[in-house]
Amino acid sequence: MLNLREHRLESWIVPAIVGAFLFLFFPTVFLGINSFFYRDFGSLAYPIIHYQKESFLSGEIPLWNPLSHCGIPFLAQWGTMTLYPPSLFYIFLPLPWSLNFFCLLHLIFGAVGMYLFARRWINDDFPALFSAVAFVFNGIILSCLMWPNYTAALAWAPWIFYVFEKAVCTGGKYILFAIIFSVFQFMSGVPEILIITHIITFSIVIYNVIDNKARIITTVSRYLLVIISVLFISAMQLLPFLDLLQQSHRTADIDFTKWSMPGWGLANFFVPLFHYFKTYQNTFVQSEQAFITSYYFPLGTLVLALLGIIRANSKTRIMFLLLIFFSISMALGSNSFIYNFASSFLPFFNKIRYPIKFIIILSFIIPVLAGLGVGQLIKSDKKAISSILLISLTFLIIASIILIFNFRYPFPLDQFRETVINTILRYLFLILFIAVLLISLNYKNYFHILFPISLLIIAIDGKYHLHNFHPVIPSEHLESKLWSYSVEDKKPRFGEGRVFISPYAEERLLRSVVSDWTANFIGKRLALWSNLNLLEEIPKVNGAFTLQLIHQKQLEKMLYQTNNIDLDSILRFLNVTYITKPGTVVEWIKYTNSIPLIYAGQNIKLMDYSNSLNYILSPSFNPPDEVIISKEEKNKYSDISLIKKQKTTINNVTYSNHRIIFDYESEAPAIITVSQTYYKNWRAFIDGKEYPILRANYAFQAIPVPAGKHKAVIEYYDKSFIYGLLCSYIGFIVVLAAVVRRK
Repeated sequence: MLNLREHRLESWIVPAIVGAFLFLFFPTVFLGINSFFYRDFGSLAYPIIHYQKESFLSGEIPLWNPLSHCGIPFLAQWGTMTLYPPSLFYIFLPLPWSLNFFCLLHLIFGAVGMYLFARRWINDDFPALFSAVAFVFNGIILSCLMWPNYTAALAWAPWIFYVFEKAVCTGGKYILFAIIFSVFQFMSGVPEILIITHIITFSIVIYNVIDNKARIITTVSRYLLVIISVLFISAMQLLPFLDLLQQSHRTADIDFTKWSMPGWGLANFFVPLFHYFKTYQNTFVQSEQAFITSYYFPLGTLVLALLGIIRANSKTRIMFLLLIFFSISMALGSNSFIYNFASSFLPFFNKIRYPIKFIIILSFIIPVLAGLGVGQLIKSDKKAISSILLISLTFLIIASIILIFNFRYPFPLDQFRETVINTILRYLFLILFIAVLLISLNYKNYFHILFPISLLIIAIDGKYHLHNFHPVIPSEHLESKLWSYSVEDKKPRFGEGRVFISPYAEERLLRSVVSDWTANFIGKRLALWSNLNLLEEIPKVNGAFTLQLIHQKQLEKMLYQTNNIDLDSILRFLNVTYITKPGTVVEWIKYTNSIPLIYAGQNIKLMDYSNSLNYILSPSFNPPDEVIISKEEKNKYSDISLIKKQKTTINNVTYSNHRIIFDYESEAPAIITVSQTYYKNWRAFIDGKEYPILRANYAFQAIPVPAGKHKAVIEYYDKSFIYGLLCSYIGFIVVLAAVVRRK
């Protein structure tokens, strides 16, 4: 074997190799010719990024989005990456190329972080290089390309592992690095990955304490210093998020059993297509779980990882095995007592909707262990070579048993023939990889050629283990203003009307049978499905945001899950001006019976919350004549009993995302309704004097106003964001002062 410890890698090697592999797999995406679009990238993430970009370029921070769910907080969603500094890249550069490149660049950045983290554990450059490649090219990381915020958060994690360990052990500048890197990951907006990151970080810290590399008191103080600093600096994002979370549907109706790893899911590590079904778009999805497209690791990576576990020292082995056990147990969801315990007694765990997300822990652990395995081979240990051959044979036997089981007990939608062919290819890649790797390590003259080839084999296996893993379409199909090319009528704008996708169309769009990728995506764009209405700047009744305000969510659920319901009354109130043409999916017809978004002069009808939802969904509800106020809400305005039905005129209305201005005239006290989702951050002023905004018609806004001719202003004012901004400023100044003082 070679003595590689004397050979050091240049700093550019890791990003160059990973970048070259990514360019090889996605050349048209790098060049801007094509774009990712599959699943959430095109219909959910990209429109959010587009809305964020347009908001910033128009000179405002997008705190509120009036175009989805009849109005919903935007920045507080966290996952929108509104305050993530690298988002400036796609804000100032053309979409969709800039967002695609943003994602791929983060993969390269994450690979460099994994290289540094793995080198600390392996103490050798070339095995760490293998870890870097293995980190990017596996099913978990590549699946997360459909979510730019996940890709960003995942990329920061290895850097945090690397600097956090140094921060608690040596202090100094690494404390500052740990704070900066953690803040960046925090702002990327994936709470689950933050939790996962700090589960691993905490494990590493405990390992160092046990290994006598760090003193307990010093370690705890440095750890808390970093965490508290991160929370303070990130408060401008954290406080609005927590505020929204407390008023969202996540506090009530989460199904913790949805999309956990199936009990048979471990088989997919050995047979990638086991119990997968093929969609109409010729892509593959795991039965019973559709969040992570794949969590397959190239078999060469798994073989080396198992070798790394076997040959690691006892403390390292125990730590990594515990993390692996925890990852899989939590991913199994309610089928695991560990998940049930954590979600019942530990903070935040009960807010993680899809347990399968815990499988992400493996994307950090397996590459490091695989690097340790490569390190064992470099040591000229014949037992290591025998071990990988034996492990490979064991994997092949396990895969054969799984295939036999699949043949005898298939699921209805299984693709057995393709499963067999795919499995054979995976093991051929394994054989080729082991052969090339062993030759490269045994023959010095061929090492610099064959070792990169072995990395390429791993990358190819990771990228192509699923057919059509990352389909692309021409970038032009993600451009805005498609409505004007397909619908003759002028599109509705905020304040002028909304669109309502029929339950029939919503169901068929969710389970589309259109096989052509481009036609399927364009059809969904024409139907304004998910968040795609944001590309056209068209308001609609529903949407696809992660956190919805609880009452609006319950109303929306009733609209789309209740059969044979007469929706005419509620659609009139919601300012709907277009509905899906009956019996179609992508065609629109005008709906002409709606009242304006701002309407006045109705009679107040007091009703309990428990009855108001059913009432506004019934034909009895008459929005031009009545507004439903709960008995609890009436106490916010003492003179509400004086308000009766009467003529009230609304004039000179000006709409913007965060403010509505209008004039009104009424002979007596009146009620003004606004068919925009009720949220406590909205304030109303009549001639400069603040008046309460009541929750009316179950989930919307109403303002009791005095008689006379007045100017009214309704504006969005997020106190939690203002307070958070102040905390962030103080935290930043304190950390900056500490750095200056140290210098």
